[in-house]
Amino acid sequence: MTLRELRLQLNVNQAKIADYLKVSISEISNFENGIGFPTLEDAILLNQYFKQSIDWNDSVNTPKEKHNNIQAIICLYEKFPAPIVSEFLYRTYKKQRNPEKIISFYASQISDDIEPLYYNNQ
Repeated sequence: MTLRELRLQLNVNQAKIADYLKVSISEISNFENGIGFPTLEDAILLNQYFKQSIDWNDSVNTPKEKHNNIQAIICLYEKFPAPIVSEFLYRTYKKQRNPEKIISFYASQISDDIEPLYYNNQ
């Protein structure tokens, strides 16, 4: 069951869960809507709270969306130096609510006319 299903089944509001985890109510809402995910520690606490494992609703990313995201990442790695793409991906996944859309956007902006960027080792 998802977090929302468990919470509603047990008649627990988001505020109580937020208080339990010491996070904001909006973070609980984000967890339920697949916008964000709890830390490993918080996920464990929630599993203990509900006394069962929680399905973190991976349906937010369908297999086709996952495939497209991987293709976008490959496209970025083909055109730009790996350290730059790695840093971009790290920052995007760390700070953005929907990193897949941002990654796809930037990958779609790459034209076949653009020469790949390489470090100049001189």
